[in-house]
Amino acid sequence: MKINIKIEEGLTQLEQMASSFKVAPDKGKFDIPPSLGTGFCTYYELPYNIQLHHYQYCLNQRIEVHSFNPAGRGMYMININLSQRLLQKNVEDRRYALGIEGQAGALFYSPGKDTSGQNEVDVPYEVVFFSIPAMAMQQFIKTFTVQAKNKELPFCNYAELPEEVENKLRQSLAVEYPLDLFSRQGMMLESLGKILSLFYQDEWKNKKSNLKQADVQQLLLVKAVLHTHLFGSAPTIDKLANQVNMSPSQLKSKFKSLFGMPIYRYYLQSKLKVAYKLLKEQEGTIGEIGYRLGYSNLSQFSAQFKKQFGISPSEVKLG
Repeated sequence: MKINIKIEEGLTQLEQMASSFKVAPDKGKFDIPPSLGTGFCTYYELPYNIQLHHYQYCLNQRIEVHSFNPAGRGMYMININLSQRLLQKNVEDRRYALGIEGQAGALFYSPGKDTSGQNEVDVPYEVVFFSIPAMAMQQFIKTFTVQAKNKELPFCNYAELPEEVENKLRQSLAVEYPLDLFSRQGMMLESLGKILSLFYQDEWKNKKSNLKQADVQQLLLVKAVLHTHLFGSAPTIDKLANQVNMSPSQLKSKFKSLFGMPIYRYYLQSKLKVAYKLLKEQEGTIGEIGYRLGYSNLSQFSAQFKKQFGISPSEVKLG
């Protein structure tokens, strides 16, 4: 089954998805037809014409969704995977992986970029979409920081959600949580502000690197690819360079210029952050988590972990 969605101010995903499923939305919500599986979609209209769509579903067949986001009339989009299992998203000819085990992820992309994706059969998902009109984005940029005012928005960028941001968003979406309309909207907007800030944080260390915007976009893709390999081993520099049409030496130099550290140090730090979260949430023993992250030598895992955080994995478990 294929579904086409047009992303445009004045249109909602809710109405278009409901029409494709041949169901009628009721008070900003519709349920997935039993013939296709279980789940629902809920829509929230927020100030500044910002839209939030919240999906929870488990489908008994693959459904391919194509979203068309016109450059002139489209929206800035944030696609958030809260299901903490890998969700693939295609933006034009690039594939991004949203979320990894134990970590929710967000993908930001601007108008003029069409996307597609599909579910796995009988796998539960929870996904959130923020649709932000250009005028609202301009207001956010103006009031954020001086640096952000002059910072061109990348067409596509990926970030993991910090635990406190993920929890705030989940709380705003929980219908069983007693909130009046304005409080719920306020929590959603607060979550959106924190998520947008992830894409303006001081991660780009060298703002005077004079990298071209095309290079920045390719380096953001490399960062996203690295995150898809955190459970296992890192791709080779040659393979990464080939994906973004750079020489290995160019890739290493430009990546360090943008992110302030070599590629494999960035990869290792990201891997260890996931390890810390899994240990804190008691998602397995130290050995199990180390092996899941691709460590065959647990002594090496413990040594790298302690060097990164100043404590051993066992101290996290005890805490």
